[in-house]
Amino acid sequence: ENYLRALVGAAPVGIAQFDEHGRCCYLNAVGCTLAACGEEAARGRYFLDFVHPDDRDYVEFVWQTNGPDQQVNSLEFRLQDSGAWVSARWTKLMESAEPLLSGSIVVLADVTEQRHKDERIWTQAHYDALTALPNRNLFWERLDQVLRRAKRDNQQVALLWIDLDGFKAINDRLGHTAGDELLRQDR
Repeated sequence: ENYLRALVGAAPVGIAQFDEHGRCCYLNAVGCTLAACGEEAARGRYFLDFVHPDDRDYVEFVWQTNGPDQQVNSLEFRLQDSGAWVSARWTKLMESAEPLLSGSIVVLADVTEQRHKDERIWTQAHYDALTALPNRNLFWERLDQVLRRAKRDNQQVALLWIDLDGFKAINDRLGHTAGDELLRQDR
């Protein structure tokens, strides 16, 4: 038992066991760090109490929908107390007369840094670096969404297009630095 506890405790991921009612029975040291709580504070806490409120409804839906089967399930969400993004993989333990072998095992991997990188890449792809305004890519995506929704809901759409007359002349006469400054001021 000590060997297994040391092995699970040294794992570079959070490992938790929840009983058949969804209450925490065990949380290793990495799990405690991710969840920003001690092992004693985690014990008895319901699974969804670890989940950030903004993600709770969806996580609850997936947890309940996939709860009965014994296959490995996977989901990403934020944790309540730390705000860390985790990739959670869990499986229901086989029903057993032994209470220590019932419930679910959840493995938590910290994906916060990857999420932040993904958000930065998305922002760079959809917003102008100079003005921080939505760029052409985002405009066309959002316009497509609005047009599809309007068609689906049988509604009309209006679009107002604003053009900066003479802007090229400012760049040509005063230089791109002056044009950039003008764009920044007009935000």
